[in-house]
Amino acid sequence: MLQNILVIGATGRFGLPVTRALIEHGLEVTALVRNPEKAAKVLPAEVALIQGDLNDKNSIERALIGHDAVYLNLSVSPTAHKKSFHTEREGIKNLLEAAMYSGIQRIFYLSSLLHQSTKNKWWVSQIKRDAVRLLNMCELPVTIFYSTLFMESIPKIMTRKKSLYLPKNTDKKFFWIAAEDYAQQAATAIKSNSFLEKNIAYTIQGLEKISIRTASQTFLKAHPEIQRAKISTKLLKPFSFLHPKLSFFTYYLEILSEHNEIFNAEKTWNELGKPEITFNEFANKVKNKLHLGNFLS
Repeated sequence: MLQNILVIGATGRFGLPVTRALIEHGLEVTALVRNPEKAAKVLPAEVALIQGDLNDKNSIERALIGHDAVYLNLSVSPTAHKKSFHTEREGIKNLLEAAMYSGIQRIFYLSSLLHQSTKNKWWVSQIKRDAVRLLNMCELPVTIFYSTLFMESIPKIMTRKKSLYLPKNTDKKFFWIAAEDYAQQAATAIKSNSFLEKNIAYTIQGLEKISIRTASQTFLKAHPEIQRAKISTKLLKPFSFLHPKLSFFTYYLEILSEHNEIFNAEKTWNELGKPEITFNEFANKVKNKLHLGNFLS
């Protein structure tokens, strides 16, 4: 049974809901964090903290002691460069080396449906595909969650300074999912004892297939203080070299415009539970309970 879980990326946008869900499911959770003092202000009190980093093999080895499984919530920083140290490339390599003889029984990793097509040449997508390849090739059993767009992408990624930036093609449809719903599915998978396969893949998708246009209209209706801004990635691209964040944002919007999504989450719903939150419910929950400032900071 997987009881003691090490979470790496516990304070992240999608790592925090999973960490909370693991606690709710009665699991013992430890978080590997760079700054324990800051992390303690965000994470549930039940979470044990170990200071460390995926760039530090010694801290990884110390953190793995006494744990049954590792949950990875990693991302590429918008300010990073292609040749930088990346947690989803060099960091995963360090983790796999340390975990080989540590007693870890399984690794869980959140990936994305957006980045899996080899037609997509963006280096960030390549790093995410490399992460999947490294995990699938390792000797340890792994479970990978391939997620659609999170509803939180609207306020956290596409919204800047009270403006909602959208790709040119807003007709693309996604099965948007709330991080809260995903967290419950991930916790259910981690708590499960029935690992019949060495490597398991789950597609993470929500209840409704709606376009970026419809999602943005729903969000803006709940938040009239935000203005809609439609931009062309073709106009942005020539200037993307000026700043890493601009480059990241430009390519991200381009991928959204090119992605074609089909429903493939039937297995996930049957085994891990069906999502419950609609986009309208999410938009109003942000408005009424979470306060938008938490997202736009």
